[in-house]
Amino acid sequence: MFTALGDLHRDAAQGGTADQGTWRTALTPVLLHLYDTAYDRTSAYAEAHTGARDYALANGFSESEADTYGHEYARLSSDANALACAEAHAEALGSALARAYASDGYEAYADTYPEAQLRAVARALGAVPITGPAEGFLSALEACRP
Repeated sequence: MFTALGDLHRDAAQGGTADQGTWRTALTPVLLHLYDTAYDRTSAYAEAHTGARDYALANGFSESEADTYGHEYARLSSDANALACAEAHAEALGSALARAYASDGYEAYADTYPEAQLRAVARALGAVPITGPAEGFLSALEACRP
């Protein structure tokens, strides 16, 4: 998944050029993976479960039935929302990044909201255990949150 994009970046660093479509093709699977990994499934699941369970209780379900309903709803909605979020972000950012990389222009890259990309990468990295310097990086980012 990362090989094609890495190859394009290496080629660009050596003066090569690729068109916007080539960049877009290489970027799409990487961005889908990034935004899928960055999606906060734990919070989304918990919120969906609570809402669905409360709805079920208000509509005559027993505690056990409501909890089961809540978990099923949370599983289905969390997976669907993660996919929709990843696809929407990859679609929006993919076009902008492909345009920036193809034009090799810093102005076009600035229009891709690099700060948002950095936060997505940090979230994605936070989804797996992190040690060493990356852990410090994530702590510093967390301290900067408004």
